[in-house]
Amino acid sequence: DVDDLGTESVRGTKTTHYRTVLDLVRAAQDASGAARPSVYGLMQRTGAREMPADVWIDRDGRMRKMIYRVELTPPPGTPAPPDPDTMSVAMELYEFGIDVRVAPPPEREVVDLVELSQQQAAP
Repeated sequence: DVDDLGTESVRGTKTTHYRTVLDLVRAAQDASGAARPSVYGLMQRTGAREMPADVWIDRDGRMRKMIYRVELTPPPGTPAPPDPDTMSVAMELYEFGIDVRVAPPPEREVVDLVELSQQQAAP
C-alpha cells in the first residue's frame, strides 16, 4: 500500500510525497547484481523484513528524497529490549545529469552503521 501525502518542495523541486512499507524480502528477490546481497545483508543484520519509508518523487519519476526506519534487533544471544532501538536514515538526491567522479574511501575508514548501533546497544 502506498499513501499519497500530497505535493511538497524538495530543494526547490516540486515533488509528490508518498508513505509506504518496503517489503525487503521482495526487494531482495527482485534486486540484481550487487544490490541483492546488500538487501539480504541488511535483513540479516537488522532482523527486519519490512521497513517503513517516505519517498518524494519529482514529475520526471526521479526519487528526490527518502527517509526510512529500521528497528534494530540485538546481537545473537542478547535478550530483546522492551523498546527496540530504531535507526532512521534520510537522503536527498539532486543535481541529476552531472559528471561525477568519486573514489571510495579505504576499507579501514568504512563503518557499518547497523553493526555499530548494535554494538553500542549491547550491555
